[in-house]
Amino acid sequence: MSTLASLLKSAVVLVLPLLASPVAASPADGPPASHAKKTGHPPEHAPLRLRFAALERIAGEDPAPPPSLLSRYPGNRLELSYQLCISADGRVSSVRRRSGSADADSFMLSTLRAWRYAPQPANTLTCMIELFEFSQ
Repeated sequence: MSTLASLLKSAVVLVLPLLASPVAASPADGPPASHAKKTGHPPEHAPLRLRFAALERIAGEDPAPPPSLLSRYPGNRLELSYQLCISADGRVSSVRRRSGSADADSFMLSTLRAWRYAPQPANTLTCMIELFEFSQ
């Protein structure tokens, strides 16, 4: 297995506060026990964990560019990459093109936003980069 492949298989977790003002980070296993006992919910200012991981899609169709779009590119070949962030309920919460043509956004964004993944840990935003190569 290549070094890159092994890096992509491991998840990176960053803890980011939801507010601009400094807040104390909660332990990795959740909010302080004293707060959880009082309300049963995480504190309002709990840190948001940002995790980069490779996830398997459980629903949604593969993107298919229209032939008229592919014909605009040399060799009828189009390469794209998008960053997807997945919310706790498994829905795609954001999509951002990282490389490739903005011409492809019209069909790619609607397709990628319809994808679904398994639910993610609470207070965690899981992001990943998807690479696409289309040719005729």
